[in-house]
Amino acid sequence: MKNAKINFLQRVEKSLSDFSFYKVIVQESVGKAIGYLILLSFILGIISIIKPLYEINEEMKEYEENIPDVIIKNGELNINTKMPIILNSDDSVIIIDTREGINKDIINDYNTGLLITRKQILFKNGFSIQEVYSFNEIKYAEFDKEKFKNFLFIFKLILMPIYGLGTVLSVIIGKLIGSLFVSLIGLIINEIYKANLRYKAIYKIGVYSMTLSSIIKVAINQLSFEIPFFYLLLLFIYYGVIIFYMIKAITEIKKEKEVNLS
Repeated sequence: MKNAKINFLQRVEKSLSDFSFYKVIVQESVGKAIGYLILLSFILGIISIIKPLYEINEEMKEYEENIPDVIIKNGELNINTKMPIILNSDDSVIIIDTREGINKDIINDYNTGLLITRKQILFKNGFSIQEVYSFNEIKYAEFDKEKFKNFLFIFKLILMPIYGLGTVLSVIIGKLIGSLFVSLIGLIINEIYKANLRYKAIYKIGVYSMTLSSIIKVAINQLSFEIPFFYLLLLFIYYGVIIFYMIKAITEIKKEKEVNLS
């Protein structure tokens, strides 16, 4: 099998169904394995943002249609309605709260979100909270309901790509970090089965062993479950599948080495 001719989709299919394929990838460079993981993460990241982006867009559209009286004057936003306004979707949220002394920690329960306060708009992605707009920039202008509705529409067009890019990048970085942890599991399996594989080979096996778990995780996250300890269960499934694939791949390679030595 000439591995140079194996395209990405073939790699995905073979990593799922053909344990002899792992004999091939251990002969390749680590860079090729990392490239595969980045491309897989990018595609899964794109898929993972479809549902939350759709839901946020629908909720913002509904809010635009029922927007209350809004005035921006002297660099401050005032909305004549009960606060806070919360539009949430899974681990993403848009919170509007123009009360005095609002605490930024209100957004900390979510992985990604937007907090609109009396004086500024804050964007949270992971552990980072940054100001993306200050109403003080329009201190000497006034906005009414219709102008603010147009502003929200334009801001949504800006927010969606930022949210999408941030989510996809976080998936890629998360998978790269996760691959290091998976390789440590591989070292333990390698020791238990006495396969005598080098770390580079174990790392590459680990990368491809993450394929099915990553696909399952994204697929499940697109569904809505109300099961106690669901994410803990998903964690066990995720690493359980990876360990299964690593054991099968490592033992397959060990058998071939023993046959070649005999």
